[in-house]
Amino acid sequence: MTKLFNVPYLLLLPFIVTACQSSDTSQSAAFKNNVGLSTNINTSTYYNEFINGVDISSLLEIEAKGVTFYNQQGQAEDIFKILSNHQINWVRIRLWNKPTNVYWSEQVSPNGKKIVGAIGGGNNDLTTAITLAKRAKAHNMKVLVNFHYSDFWADPGNQKMPGEWLQLTPLEREQALYTFTHQSLLNMQQHAVFPDMVQIGNEIDNGLVWPQGKNITSPAAISLLKQGIQASRDAALQAQTSLPIMLHLADGTNLNKYLTTVDAFTQAKLDYDIIGVSYYPYWHGSIEDLQVNLNTISQRYNKRVLVAETAYAYTLENFDSTDNIFGEQQQIDGGFLATEKGQANALNAVINSVANVPEQKGVGVFYWEPAWLRGGWISDAGNAWENQALFNINGQVLPSIDAFSSESKPQAALAKLVKTEDLELSFFRNQHIQLPTTVMAIFSDDSVKQVNVTWPFEQQPKSLAPGIHQLTGSTLNGQPVHARVLVSENENFLANPSFESGNLLPWHTPSPIAIKVSDKQAFNGDYALNYWAESALNTTIALKLTNLPPGLYELSVQVMGSPLKQDTIALRAVTPKAERSVQIEPKGWNNWQRYSTQPIKVENGELNLNLDLDLAADSWGWIDDFQLIRVID
Repeated sequence: MTKLFNVPYLLLLPFIVTACQSSDTSQSAAFKNNVGLSTNINTSTYYNEFINGVDISSLLEIEAKGVTFYNQQGQAEDIFKILSNHQINWVRIRLWNKPTNVYWSEQVSPNGKKIVGAIGGGNNDLTTAITLAKRAKAHNMKVLVNFHYSDFWADPGNQKMPGEWLQLTPLEREQALYTFTHQSLLNMQQHAVFPDMVQIGNEIDNGLVWPQGKNITSPAAISLLKQGIQASRDAALQAQTSLPIMLHLADGTNLNKYLTTVDAFTQAKLDYDIIGVSYYPYWHGSIEDLQVNLNTISQRYNKRVLVAETAYAYTLENFDSTDNIFGEQQQIDGGFLATEKGQANALNAVINSVANVPEQKGVGVFYWEPAWLRGGWISDAGNAWENQALFNINGQVLPSIDAFSSESKPQAALAKLVKTEDLELSFFRNQHIQLPTTVMAIFSDDSVKQVNVTWPFEQQPKSLAPGIHQLTGSTLNGQPVHARVLVSENENFLANPSFESGNLLPWHTPSPIAIKVSDKQAFNGDYALNYWAESALNTTIALKLTNLPPGLYELSVQVMGSPLKQDTIALRAVTPKAERSVQIEPKGWNNWQRYSTQPIKVENGELNLNLDLDLAADSWGWIDDFQLIRVID
């Protein structure tokens, strides 16, 4: 996040461990008898100090691109010294199997061509991990090694098997995973950088080493996890040290997911120490929900917990041609403005949530890629993460890094309401007017949250004449709330156009698993329609209308999503006599675009509406705000 052949296991070892010259006579026996036995070494000393951690796995590639880092005095300085001076005491380093030969790279190259050799994203092989670990330990930092068990990025939607494991049998893959884990750790020991923690797999919600371990609760996935765990225990025993083991899931507020998954881990008697969660406030929900999840799983399973990944933006500025992942909508979803103060307070909220887990079972937080200022997730790609770094685009460390210092944490209770948003409301003629009961407000700590708003009785009309109307309400503390209400002559002839009912009806699709209503992202309101093609998908979203008044109609929709490659999306309006269509070309994350057909004439009241999707694997996007407007009566 190595191609082995069907030969006897002992003959595989020299090929698997070409980067590691140490021998280990116990590994075959450990594999055959693997039941997840613990070494019984006391690991309690690892939790005496709260983990203020960062994942800087892309650092060597970033430095190779010419990035220099500067301390708060504006002086050029080694980034590890800067981090250490700001109380960062751990680094997390991802480890890919063989990123110099990614067999599926031609499928992800931004310019459509296969990239020969290492294809970017940090090129995180074992040599890179050792180099980073040496620099970290030279500054008295501890090291977490994150085994992805892939040649490239692994996450809930992408756990591709290493290329050198493709031709192996399932049993041989388990052997290969054990060997890769064990020999990587012993190699680090030989370089005097044996890690202080490992995680077996990265965001393994949907399994690891696909397709063999596709379902994380399946016997195949559990067996793979046991091999990684046993290899880590065996390596720690040989190194004569303790080695805490973490299992890591994404979506850190999804309690049901964690209960289902970790229950399966418990039933399988997996021997591990820490449950890691990914928590990005703008994707995963409220800090209160994170707290509930951390408290619950730490108590239910008697495990320590940590946030293995988090981040927040300090600006909305985009520094290259690639759209940032964090935009205006993420400020609202995440609960803080994209400012240095907002970034610091978002991070403070996460740190405090972990620190408040009962019985001191919350052990720390890792900030994800705080130095990722150039280069993207793959060579030739722009950087969509740069505005979430803890350094500005010139490499200067930001004051928000001091969120890791306990003395710098603000008093959230002192935050005061500064202003409320000005509302822009639109209705059609004769449409029921419903004014909002809450409004988004900005507070003095740059937090953003909904507050209650009331409207005077005389400003709660059931309907309004066409035109622009100015209304004024107030918050509970008397802050004025201004609303500009536009009432249009035209009427939207579609029911549930923004899916605010929480379901798809009256639209229909033959692919309800791949296309579903979601409250995670919306252009208008709280809901939108999400599509995700785990594999190639050819489907449609359809609606048949009857008894429409005669006239010319324009159909439009808002769409954002992954840019298309060979796939196509088309919006169509069809009558018995004519058809109008428009091709849809999504422009990336949170980059909503409106697409509309040319007007179509309806004579007999009948109109068929279709959104046709012919999608390649891993395509994703959101659909919202359908409009069917009669442009001429």
